[in-house]
Order: sequence, then structure tokens, then C-alpha cells
Amino acid sequence: MFLFNGQYGVVSDDNGLYYMRARYYNISIKRFINQDIVTGKLTESQSLNRYAYVEGNPVSYLDPFGLEPLLTDGLHDFAATLSLIGTIVGVFAPTLGFLIGIAAYAFDFGVYINDIVTSGFDLYVICNAIGNLSYNAMFLVLGTISYAQLYEEALNASIDFLSQLSSYVSYYLSKKDEWE
Repeated sequence: MFLFNGQYGVVSDDNGLYYMRARYYNISIKRFINQDIVTGKLTESQSLNRYAYVEGNPVSYLDPFGLEPLLTDGLHDFAATLSLIGTIVGVFAPTLGFLIGIAAYAFDFGVYINDIVTSGFDLYVICNAIGNLSYNAMFLVLGTISYAQLYEEALNASIDFLSQLSSYVSYYLSKKDEWE
């Protein structure tokens, strides 16, 4: 069965281990049971533990290719910045701002799901994810309000147009007998 990171080759086996392309991961001890093929660097001591995942810090790092840890904090910062940009853009172009906000939120949500799963569903990580996603949702809501205001203006313009059209039709119908 493919798990959350199935696109990266994470599958579960009948023996309760997760197979991650080249190594098996035991969720109960939160360690790989065989060594990494990457030997590590002497300048980064945490990388020398060949049984650890992302230098023993799966909450802050991600390693989709099995070669080098990527800092997920940077990914969350990117999503927050993108969300803020979406809010600002939404003032001038509500549709674009809304789409940017949705993309940023979805991206950040995915990174937080990865953080939660790789941490072994640690309560601190879950609370951090909920708090930060709530904060980012604020920007999404602001973008949504801008988007809704665009449609409210369009709806009001349509109502005004129909009202004027109705006035012209009423006037025409009242004068119809005189013109015939």
C-alpha cells in the first residue's frame, strides 16, 4: 500500500516495515534497519549516522530523493510568503490573488502532513502544524474576501443594469399603446 509520500516510493509491507526505495524503515523504533548508501560528510557529524533519516531530524528536514536533507522550515516560509503575496495581489487582481493563496495553502498543508507523518505523529508537531496552518488560513480568508468583493461588485453592476433595463421595458410598455 502506498503511503502519503507514495510518489517517492514509500510503501508498507506485510511485515510492518515501510520500504523507501533502497531501505526499510521500522516505525516502532523510528529508524531504518539497514544503512544508507550515502556515507555522509566529516564536516557534518549527524550525517555520519547511516541508520538515521535526514540526520535524525525528520521534523525539520525532508529527503525525497535519499541524497541530501532539505530544510522544511524554508518550505513553510516560502508558503507563508506566497500566501502574503496572494493577499497583496488580491487587492488588485482578486482572482489571481485567490489562486495564489489556494496554491500556497495546499503546498504548506502537504509539507505539514509530511512533517507529521515523518515525526511519528508527534503531538508538538501536530500542534505546530495546526497553529501555523491557521495563521496561513487568515491570509487565505483575506484573499477570499477580495475575491468575493470582485464578484459582489460584478453582481451589483448586473443588478443595476437589470434595474435600468426593467425601467426601459416598463416605460416602453406604458407608451406602447400611444406609439401604435
